[in-house]
Amino acid sequence: MGCAMSSIHGFAVQAPGDNLLEIENLRVSFATEHGVAKVLDGVNLRIRPGEIMGLVGESGCGKTTLANAILGILANNARREAGSIRFAGEDLLTMPRWQVESEIRGRSMTFIPQDPFGSFNPLFPIRTQTMEIMKWKSPRRAAREGRGIAGFFSRYPRARRSADAAAVLQMLRTVQISRPEEAFGKLPHEFSGGQRQRLMIALAIAAAAGARHRRRADDRTRRDDPGANPQAPEATRQGTRRLGAVHHA
Repeated sequence: MGCAMSSIHGFAVQAPGDNLLEIENLRVSFATEHGVAKVLDGVNLRIRPGEIMGLVGESGCGKTTLANAILGILANNARREAGSIRFAGEDLLTMPRWQVESEIRGRSMTFIPQDPFGSFNPLFPIRTQTMEIMKWKSPRRAAREGRGIAGFFSRYPRARRSADAAAVLQMLRTVQISRPEEAFGKLPHEFSGGQRQRLMIALAIAAAAGARHRRRADDRTRRDDPGANPQAPEATRQGTRRLGAVHHA
């Protein structure tokens, strides 16, 4: 059982040292009640700015595990046995956790899940949920706004909140969500599966709009929505063209 990769170079060819993401000999295993399961065994991957890469394979071949390893959100029973993950020339595996959480995850990189419905809280409208994320991950958030517990109790500056809301609405238009102002007030179940995917893509783009580099680790094209689902890959391509993002499926 294995995975296959294909890529499209959407921009000018870069020099060999201009890779945005470099993975070398990555090995990840999981401790189970039946012993150690080797899920990633010597993965090597290079993605350049503006490149769209598709990673295709059977269920269980390690696609999601690879995305989780890149983002640093592996399960507690996972173990990285070897390898390195470099993003924009920096080793994510040796980077302080606070730096990954505040500067990389959710800003320079984010994950668009296969099932976006499970990622939205069914009790709150889209506006509430997106603005809560933008409070922490907005590219307009100043370092002086605080981190940790102090940041948790900090207020959302009114001017930034308005600018963030306008940015999210613009991204909803970019990913072809009709009447975005009205959509902002709806609950997640009021959208189709494909629309929820595009909502996640819009939020990822909005949060990354001011980041130094952008990348989306994505496993999201298999939901049953023939009417809207084909628009999700196009929305991803628009984000790539707009921001120089890299899409990893």
